[in-house]
Amino acid sequence: MLQKELAERIKAEPSNRIYGRISVVLQTFFTIKYHFQISRKVFKPQPKVDSAIISFSRKKNSIKYPDIYQNIIKKAFQNRRKKLKNNLNFINDDSDFKIYMNLRAEDLHYKDYVKIYDKYVLNNKISILK
Repeated sequence: MLQKELAERIKAEPSNRIYGRISVVLQTFFTIKYHFQISRKVFKPQPKVDSAIISFSRKKNSIKYPDIYQNIIKKAFQNRRKKLKNNLNFINDDSDFKIYMNLRAEDLHYKDYVKIYDKYVLNNKISILK
């Protein structure tokens, strides 16, 4: 059980204003199921927020270095209103990712970030992002 707003952020889809780092990272590693909302009125004392029940199921992926993956996501969302060509400038010259250059971080699905990770980290094109 989590605060409803957090549960919605975790489950958010790309191009949604609440989609962010937490959405991308958790959706990469888990299948997330939003079960139902719980009203604040059922609790005594009554909290100021509603709650939601969500569940996480671990899923397989190619992420061997989760810290580096999370740094890529952090860098992408660092300046949320900037385009990826500014935030992830290491992919600027790559024709495979040209379609991403004029998008913002919240426009990419977590699978797109996994593709970037696979190409640059697993193929040793970048080692560590700071």
